[in-house]
Amino acid sequence: MMDPYRNDAIPEYINKPALVRMGGKKYLSELIVSRINKMDYSMYIEPFIGGGRIYFEKDPNFVEIINDAEERIANFHYCSKNFPEEMQQAQETLIKDETLFFRLYDKYHDSKRLQWVREEIRCAWERWENISDLINTPKFREEAKEILIGHAIEFYFYSNMAFRGSLKARTMTYPENDPETETNRIRWRVFRPLMWAAERMRRTTVLNKDFTEVIKLGLKYNHNRIWYFDPPYYGTESYEIEFPYERYVALRDGLREIPTSDYWMFSINNVEEMRQLYAEFNIEEVQTFYTTGGTGQRKDITELLITPKWKPKLKSKVKGNSALESFFVK
Repeated sequence: MMDPYRNDAIPEYINKPALVRMGGKKYLSELIVSRINKMDYSMYIEPFIGGGRIYFEKDPNFVEIINDAEERIANFHYCSKNFPEEMQQAQETLIKDETLFFRLYDKYHDSKRLQWVREEIRCAWERWENISDLINTPKFREEAKEILIGHAIEFYFYSNMAFRGSLKARTMTYPENDPETETNRIRWRVFRPLMWAAERMRRTTVLNKDFTEVIKLGLKYNHNRIWYFDPPYYGTESYEIEFPYERYVALRDGLREIPTSDYWMFSINNVEEMRQLYAEFNIEEVQTFYTTGGTGQRKDITELLITPKWKPKLKSKVKGNSALESFFVK
């Protein structure tokens, strides 16, 4: 069994997120990951994991906590860690076609059915973790596992096939060849192996909580943490859970609680409301872009990378190297 905690342990072609999500930091990850990898912290906490691009591409930390308030996202990562063989088998046997896509669209866009899905995931997750009933636990846990895996694979298929990874999109992304590699992008996206994620996630705790609870939980651990926050873009309505302005205010208040022994990074879209709300912190504009409608349709944009006023704790090979230290906002 390979050890993912060696730098050369994970082949390059697999340390990419399996779950496609809108706003997944595909074109900004290199900058963010390069900075995180130069920091010297034993714990990594990401309260808005989404597809998990930053988490999967960065070097593993000794202890890691990832979270998402959306039950389907959290459940996918939970199953990827705990049931890799079953996830792989379910993925291979799933009939992936247009009929399934639109059936899932109807289920996810009916408020009552979606609420039932979320409740069933929460209940099954609790049943799987509850081992107090020694008589009925084996039966109940097996049923719970089947429920969790079933929802995880269906969500994985729908999210990866929905246009731009948006669960509100009715448009299904159809296969097309990448002109640079001549490989079928969608086939790779939907059929890629899932078992590797369990190796990467061995020391990771997966949670399904509100970000305020995750901050409170993380602060209970010893002070040696790096936090990365990637909340929904402000003013964007294509997310499954509403995130109004008041939630960004609560996030700002949470950032104020993080001590100087830690460090955090926070990425958000470049809008005036966010600039004013987080004006007390360091705000850096970073260039990036996104694509729409297929390969080659590119739009250049800037995003905000927000950090605290203090400097991060750097690894020994970075300290004293002015070129590397210049990566960080003074």
